[in-house]
Amino acid sequence: MPWPRVLLLVGVLAVAGLALWARLAALGRSGGAGVMSQGYDDGVYFSAAEALAFGRMPYRDFVLLHPPGIVVAALPFGWVARLTDDPTGMAAARVAWACVGAANAALVTVTARRAGVVAAVTAGALYAVWPPVVRYETSTYLEALGTLAVLGCLALLTVRRAATRPRLQVAAGLALGLAPAVKIWGVVPVVVVLGWVLVTLGARPLGRVAAGAVAAATLVCLPFFVHAPGAMWRMVVVDQLGRGSTPEGTVERLQRVAALGTIGGVADGTLRGATSGGVVALCVAVVAAVLACTRREGALGVALTASGLLVVVLAPSFYDHYTPLVAPYAALVLAAALGALTRWRPAVPTVAAAGVVATCWMWTASSTLVTDRPFPAAELRPALDAARCVTADSPKALVALDVLGRDLRNGCTVAIDVSGATYDAAAMPLLADGTAVVRSMNPRWQSYLMGYLGTGDATLLVRGTSDDLSPASRELFRSWPTLVSRGGYRVRAPRPAPSTDSAEARSRRTSASISS
Repeated sequence: MPWPRVLLLVGVLAVAGLALWARLAALGRSGGAGVMSQGYDDGVYFSAAEALAFGRMPYRDFVLLHPPGIVVAALPFGWVARLTDDPTGMAAARVAWACVGAANAALVTVTARRAGVVAAVTAGALYAVWPPVVRYETSTYLEALGTLAVLGCLALLTVRRAATRPRLQVAAGLALGLAPAVKIWGVVPVVVVLGWVLVTLGARPLGRVAAGAVAAATLVCLPFFVHAPGAMWRMVVVDQLGRGSTPEGTVERLQRVAALGTIGGVADGTLRGATSGGVVALCVAVVAAVLACTRREGALGVALTASGLLVVVLAPSFYDHYTPLVAPYAALVLAAALGALTRWRPAVPTVAAAGVVATCWMWTASSTLVTDRPFPAAELRPALDAARCVTADSPKALVALDVLGRDLRNGCTVAIDVSGATYDAAAMPLLADGTAVVRSMNPRWQSYLMGYLGTGDATLLVRGTSDDLSPASRELFRSWPTLVSRGGYRVRAPRPAPSTDSAEARSRRTSASISS
């Protein structure tokens, strides 16, 4: 094997090991893979996979506001949970997602290999320890899978003989098509990559890549679409396009993507240089983009980075787990820029040293990731032993308490995405301008939430102010007897609301309208 390939192989393995170490260390600092973190969405996706393992279909039987790729990917761990227990399945899924993150870092290195070993390894190492990426590649979030799909495609398309290998082009398309099957925003990198293929490889390769992409997306989505075509279209497309906006502005979103606002849990007050840091980062990004565009692979990285930033900035809503969307493509731009710099031989040691310093600094920052508030699952479980059905405002709480599988096995009402119902146009009322009614002033939301909680023999709230309980709902919840109180959480025994309509009947009607 030629010496450069040996160095590249060693570099890829080192980057993958660094990435896995960073993610497993983050899991350890958060209390372990089986401990409930404060996130919400990752619990929804894992619970949806476990529900599918018990025969409940997304869109038909419960709300899922994304394509089904995440459910298919997490299904093996849903089966693990069904055969063992919920925390074990969730822990296995979180470790698997850490491995996906390690694979992503390795693929960044492989994709950037034409820029040189030093540039490729530096880019891969930067991705491996970038704080937002590390934080959200340690649980079942969508972004890690979408990144894996696109990077897998790019790694295949950057093979030297990709233009003359039809099978390779089809395989690249199959990988690419999995991105929109996980998150609808994945359509954007698909369009960018297809445009690059047309310009650089020609029309026939474009047809093969596009055919592979369509085949992969269809294979994942069609079985679920057949079971509930109207509901799936509404939740995945209509509800996403109609989602309300969040207050974050363009500058704040860009700062979070660049990890300049808060790096790994360091308080904002200690990073008031974020503005000047943002200016420096912008200048570096512009120079790197110009250098990267001297090669066609670098131009693709620039296009993917720019399109990703546009999606993050223009999207109505923004949450912290969106921040890793741009990181892999920015790393490819960095690699292309470093490759251009290394054409001047004296710059090689300087570039290598800068990469090492940047990597070490980012690793130090990522080691300060926020640890989540501990959830006293072990103390609360004994009070639930006699309960046939347990409800909560977060499915992750049911997983941590090891009652989700019991609920599904007993045929209980399980709202996989409790708060997601407020984004479903068929379930919740909208204002005249098409925006959603605020939860605290939404009688249907209040009725749905309290009705669902009331279907259990035991219930608890873990999301605090996110539920936006109205004064009447809060008073009703507090009127239910407390079974146990530990660590700031209370498990209560629901009682029927003083109404001619039972809470269970209301919940069933509302659930039926949501899943219809």
